[in-house]
Amino acid sequence: MMRLFFGVLLIANAVLGYRLVQEAQPVAETLPSPPVAEIAPERLTLLSARPLVRRATEGECIEVGNFTTQTAVKFESGLARLSMRELPNKRLVEAPPSSIVMLPPQQGEAGANRRAVQLRHLGFNDIAVIRDAGERRWGLSLGVFASMELAEARLKALKNAGITDARIEEHPINSSRFAYELRGLDRSMKAGVQALQNNFDGTTLRPCNAHADATGIVKN
Repeated sequence: MMRLFFGVLLIANAVLGYRLVQEAQPVAETLPSPPVAEIAPERLTLLSARPLVRRATEGECIEVGNFTTQTAVKFESGLARLSMRELPNKRLVEAPPSSIVMLPPQQGEAGANRRAVQLRHLGFNDIAVIRDAGERRWGLSLGVFASMELAEARLKALKNAGITDARIEEHPINSSRFAYELRGLDRSMKAGVQALQNNFDGTTLRPCNAHADATGIVKN
């Protein structure tokens, strides 16, 4: 009888201990999820986005020409005083048709004739005194050549003969013509270029896709 009593008591203690252990376990609470903020696309800001920079090529492109060697220098000086977005692109409209090998102007007609006699004694017969009015007056022409190679060959022969003041120049004088391509012009810039171009007679202002020959006639 006593054994039965103790057996029931042990079973009761075991059941009580199991319940105490279960009650001691932490209860995992299910917490409510944080509210999800509603996204408004119009309020989003891209951090990597940068302000757009307007490129110079978005403006108008014009070409101004045609300038001689001397007037090109003056036009470039005027352009330097304008606030241009890009440097102008200078191009040769028409290359010199020929080259002249010559000596610089001598001391009047008498000096030119004396120099011509000296050159003929050295074996150079293609000689002419330049009598036209201008910066070459009383110089000596030693030949006009269609190609630069032939002109350089004549110059080399003169140098070998001791003629150190001979030189090659374009012929006719100032025959080269230049044009300037200007890009990225807004209205005020174009007006400034046009005002500058008006100071040079014989020049024109045209779109970049049009070209002009040395006479200034536009060719599409």
